[in-house]
Amino acid sequence: MVERLFSTIPIHPFLTAAAVASVIILFVTIAEVATGRMDDILAPDDFDPYGYFQLLLHILLVFYMPAAFVTLVRSARRNAARLLPFVEPAEHVKQKLSKIGRYPQHWYLLAGFFGAVFLLMTPFFSTEVWRDHIYSPFAIEFYTIEVWGHRISELLIGFYGGVWIFASITEARRFSALARHVVRSAVFDPKSLVPFTQLGLTNVLNGVGIPVILSLFLFGSGLLYLVLGVGLLTLLVAIVGMIWPIQGIHRQIKNAKHEKLDWVNAELAREREVIVDGGGERFPQLMAYRSYIESIREWPLDGSTMTRLGFYLGIPAISWSGAALVERLIDSALG
Repeated sequence: MVERLFSTIPIHPFLTAAAVASVIILFVTIAEVATGRMDDILAPDDFDPYGYFQLLLHILLVFYMPAAFVTLVRSARRNAARLLPFVEPAEHVKQKLSKIGRYPQHWYLLAGFFGAVFLLMTPFFSTEVWRDHIYSPFAIEFYTIEVWGHRISELLIGFYGGVWIFASITEARRFSALARHVVRSAVFDPKSLVPFTQLGLTNVLNGVGIPVILSLFLFGSGLLYLVLGVGLLTLLVAIVGMIWPIQGIHRQIKNAKHEKLDWVNAELAREREVIVDGGGERFPQLMAYRSYIESIREWPLDGSTMTRLGFYLGIPAISWSGAALVERLIDSALG
């Protein structure tokens, strides 16, 4: 259903999410100003007492998570179509390709349920709760409108977070299995490797966006362990989503490379035997072919892919450093 909603707007899912979230944030801000709560939120002696800024970050995540899921599904289907010319033309392989981007409803809902429950429990990871015992995260008699917004949005974030993790791992596993069906003659073709690396990079890019938003929660006291824990979890999912698809095609390249080397070495051995009798005309060509086979990388990661991967993985570190710097500037400004 969420994919159909995003498909009604003809722009990238992340742009759609950013646009809708911005509109909602604008209305929330106008409401805070109109009700006079903004003066209390910005009070230097009790900064953000209602959790307004955390609510804005919750709104961003509410739309980011389904956008990440939709982006992944589209990438998986697009790369499955790219892979079609390079796999065995068997019916069972076509059936595997047809399942890309589709999930059994019960597993989809179960993943979303566990994600929602997990995120609903995350307030207990705040040091103000488990260490300092300043407040109870579910004492609803003390809830403000903003805190109600936190709790409701956490259910949505957790649901689509669980669905995104489930889809990322599922598609990574499926593409790793599909690599076994890439025909031997195509494993050395760079075009046959693109679907695996592109899916992996999509998983990484989706995953690193979450720690970037989470870094902004560091402005709140007691949330460091929570932010680090959830951020590292999403980065782990992103890395697994990168490595698993290319691990399958790596195995195929390695096996094909060894087969070719065994063949060419056997041919070279035969050529060496006839050189003494004035034969061996194929020897130079076989040596050149062996050099070519030996030069083939067993991992489908070229320079541009590694550069993009390094850049993507560096985004969270840059954002977290920037968040820490901004927090110090705000603390200095507020005295």
